[in-house]
Amino acid sequence: MTKTEHTRAKARCEAATGGPWEDSEEAVVGECEYEQPAVWAETDSGEAQIAVIRVGLPGSAANGPFVAHARADLPAALDMLERAMAALRLVRRDCIWTDATLLDACEALIREWESAPKTGSSGRKLAPEVGESTCK
Repeated sequence: MTKTEHTRAKARCEAATGGPWEDSEEAVVGECEYEQPAVWAETDSGEAQIAVIRVGLPGSAANGPFVAHARADLPAALDMLERAMAALRLVRRDCIWTDATLLDACEALIREWESAPKTGSSGRKLAPEVGESTCK
């Protein structure tokens, strides 16, 4: 994920209906209630249905909890990524680099973070694997 992708994802999180979101086995479509998975949010004006989960697809039983938990999980992951990138910059700045592989991995992660967004996530190369850090 690049910094631009991160910024866009964070903006989507902030624009979405507030949480918490909960998965349910009841959906409402029009005036009708159905026994079908759905995701609901508690809002200032009461409960609001966020999504009706389509059944019959592979893995569809897990889709409701996935969507409901994404409301809290994605912002937490994005915050953790921000903290990790800040720590990585400090390590790059303050460490005495005796391990070129570690420095290369650090630089590769920072370059990817600061690069232009890429379409899709498949096929993306990760930073090289590194051994134990020499920075204590």
